[in-house]
Amino acid sequence: IAKNVIAEDFRKAHKDAMVVFVNFMDVGDSENIAERLSDAVSKGFSEAFPTRAWISAARGYLSHFSISVTVDPITQLPSLEIAGKHDKPARSISELFESLKRVSEDHRLLLILDEFQDISRVPQATARFRESMQELSSCSVLILGSKQRLLNELFGSSRSAFFNYGDEQVLGPLEIDDWFPYYNMRLKEK
Repeated sequence: IAKNVIAEDFRKAHKDAMVVFVNFMDVGDSENIAERLSDAVSKGFSEAFPTRAWISAARGYLSHFSISVTVDPITQLPSLEIAGKHDKPARSISELFESLKRVSEDHRLLLILDEFQDISRVPQATARFRESMQELSSCSVLILGSKQRLLNELFGSSRSAFFNYGDEQVLGPLEIDDWFPYYNMRLKEK
């Protein structure tokens, strides 16, 4: 729903939109987090800007990173590889968020963080994320997760960095009448 409905509606509503979708399922350390965030930012740039412009846009917004362009051997499309100039993944994560902040000042930005509760297993990750995310005042952030107990600890505990962060929306089971037409539409093309 977030990726195929909300993100697409966001792109349609805003001509200058950029969507960054990150899946944190089973991240084990800061390096995993930095890698997934970097890959998602790279993909966001390639989807948001025309082919000629996304490389220069990425270089402009990601000035603290080494950027290389490669060609995907399967699709023959250019892809962007972002490498931090730091040995510490936490520094790369902070700089990626700083880059997203700069993007959000010029473009509409939707940041979707899926399976977000899994970062709670990485020492100090939630505190670093909260610090970085509160600087994204011009950015729409959608935090998703499937492990209700961990989400409750992250957002409901006064000891958590994300205590009372944002508004909670719980999606219950979807009725067949609500999802079946969408499901059929998605399969029709295939």
